[in-house]
Amino acid sequence: MNLRKNLDTTNTNPAKSLADFLYQASQSNESASFIKNNYTMLPVCQRIADSPCYQALFSDKTLGPYILEYIFTHEKTQMISFLQNQLQIDATLAENLYLFLVSGAFTINQHHKWKKDESWFQIQAMLLRLIYHGIQGLKK
Repeated sequence: MNLRKNLDTTNTNPAKSLADFLYQASQSNESASFIKNNYTMLPVCQRIADSPCYQALFSDKTLGPYILEYIFTHEKTQMISFLQNQLQIDATLAENLYLFLVSGAFTINQHHKWKKDESWFQIQAMLLRLIYHGIQGLKK
């Protein structure tokens, strides 16, 4: 089953928006450019560090675990539901997959020192393709 086929583009459901974004990013020949052109579709946790008032917080490695826990908790319900619906799995497994995804995304951002340069956009494009195709491969 294809994520794209289940989409109603008039629906403002965040899970459908995420599925659409993952699909489009995975299909683009210029994925990094696609992300740049659709930057607002990235999860807010990817965009919040751009704000000057938050940059010091995100740069402080001692605060990283607390920020990660906040992001995880804040987005948990929506993302667990998304993963359960896409993969037909139970909530515990979906929660663990989401923890893996959010922890990995956070670590990549830390590694790039929260700078959104060309290499950041390239790795994001690769990760979005990996996530999309991983979901497709795990569907029952």
